Amino acid sequence: MKKLLLILGFFSALFAASAQERTITLTSAGTLGSFIGDDEKYNVTSLKLSGPINGTDIKLLRDMIGVTGIRDFTDGKLTSLDLSDARIVKGGDAYTLGYSRENIYVDADDEIGRFMFQMCSRLKELKLPTNIKAIGELAFASCEALSALEIPQGVTKIGRGAFVMAGMKEIVFPESVVEIEDGLFQRMINLERIDLGDGLTEIPNSTFMYSSVKKIRLGKKLTEFDPVVIYTQNTITDFECSEENPKFKCVDGVLFSKDNKTICYYPPARDNDVYTIPEGTTEVGDHAFHNAKMLFEVQFPSSIERIGNEAFNACTSLETPNLPKGVKHIGFMSFAECENMAEFYIPAATEYVDGGAFYNATGLENFIIDPENVNFTTRGGALYSKDMKRLVCYPSGIAAGYFSVPVGVEEIAGWAFSGHLSLTEVNVPSTVKTIGEYTFFACPSLKKLVLGENVDKMGEGMIYVSDAMTDVYMLSKELPSDMDPTALLNDGLAANGTLWVPNGTKNMYENSDCYVMHYVVYDEETGEITHEEDIPLFSQIREFNTTGIDTPKTAETKEHKPLRYDLSGRKVSGTSSRQNVIEIVDGKKVLKL
Repeated sequence: MKKLLLILGFFSALFAASAQERTITLTSAGTLGSFIGDDEKYNVTSLKLSGPINGTDIKLLRDMIGVTGIRDFTDGKLTSLDLSDARIVKGGDAYTLGYSRENIYVDADDEIGRFMFQMCSRLKELKLPTNIKAIGELAFASCEALSALEIPQGVTKIGRGAFVMAGMKEIVFPESVVEIEDGLFQRMINLERIDLGDGLTEIPNSTFMYSSVKKIRLGKKLTEFDPVVIYTQNTITDFECSEENPKFKCVDGVLFSKDNKTICYYPPARDNDVYTIPEGTTEVGDHAFHNAKMLFEVQFPSSIERIGNEAFNACTSLETPNLPKGVKHIGFMSFAECENMAEFYIPAATEYVDGGAFYNATGLENFIIDPENVNFTTRGGALYSKDMKRLVCYPSGIAAGYFSVPVGVEEIAGWAFSGHLSLTEVNVPSTVKTIGEYTFFACPSLKKLVLGENVDKMGEGMIYVSDAMTDVYMLSKELPSDMDPTALLNDGLAANGTLWVPNGTKNMYENSDCYVMHYVVYDEETGEITHEEDIPLFSQIREFNTTGIDTPKTAETKEHKPLRYDLSGRKVSGTSSRQNVIEIVDGKKVLKL
């Protein structure tokens, strides 16, 4: 009896072992179920499948892997699937569901359809059919255990988010791939290297978002590579580039233009604290050193002439850069969030500095102007044009609560005060005519803003996201002729803010863009208006008497002890910042709000 039981156990174990690995050849699509029954499908761990397969077969394969719909999991144990000798053909049952629970079918021959292997999180090994021509949307999304995948030569297009959250460490595109859609490698936390192949000519902006890619190879046809594509990547350590690429080259893993004149991208995850830009380089490209948080110092050659937009954005360890005298252009947000800089040198040849170049550079307190520079000057730490007619930047690191723009300034540059943490009040004199876009953007302590009587132009988002603001004073008795509808848009003001206007002008301001923004929503397809309304920009509007009031002087006047009068002319005592008063300083009337 024992011998019989042993023999039966042996054959039972043999049958179980044979059920773990299967090789099946189909002659007709949709017939896989006749080879694998319900009693076996959850025991197979490895399968090589040949012949034509359609949606019915793929539905069974997903069941065997461990998932049917989006998150409808089964007891399937299939972890290794070889389809290299199979051919996907149109037809059969729906093999899964989309996000809106619609049925998804095989719509074309020789394509890995959309969602085809999505959520197959137990699948470790997969060989694709060698004759496929395209890979669809989210085809391998959330295949977390899939450590490797070879894309066959002949695939020309890869759809949106095809590899999102997949587990591959390396992806190599064959030369046949000429088009990829957005979000392809998002959230691939195991990804180490990507070879973009020699067929691609461009890459969508969101391709690498939140992935862990370390090395990227650019092929010979990829001549359009905007660093914005890898803007969020803090993991890149090296670039590689085809020697046949006519526009780019790599020098020690750093991406340069082919002629060596522009440094295009420095891998931000390198642990070097010093980098030397080669002699002959004339431009630091847009975003070139973005997020290179380990860099304390960049050594510039004398040949550098231009610092591009966001070139050193978020280089939080970077100390004051020693720019060469020949730098002519310092671009938008080029040193934004460089919190370790206490001062900044403006070279002799500099002709242009963007007002937002130093946005949120919270350590910056002062500018040093080369004696030979004929375009800029500094006063009280702020940067001005040489003739003092344009205020370029008021540094974020100046620890001041009150600032009065000097009389004589005619223009305040866009972003000039943006990101300043401590400012609570700013006075703009009557000489100012133009205030740029986002000038007071993200000033979290700013409560009061006084706009002189000649301010005629106000840019987009001028006080946006400065939501501590409670009062805006418009001294002009005429409406500005050029004001962006969003110039005074501010959530704090809309909820509990006051627009102060000269006596007798309330009705005029109430019916203007200064007080109400007309909001319109259009249908993207038809262009027709689907919604419109008037949105008050302030919770209230009030008048005040401006007779005899001069525009405030510069902040230095605060050192004098003034006489104070309220707006009705009565003398007041105390120094409460809540009082709206007229101060008599050096015999002149100054509005203090």
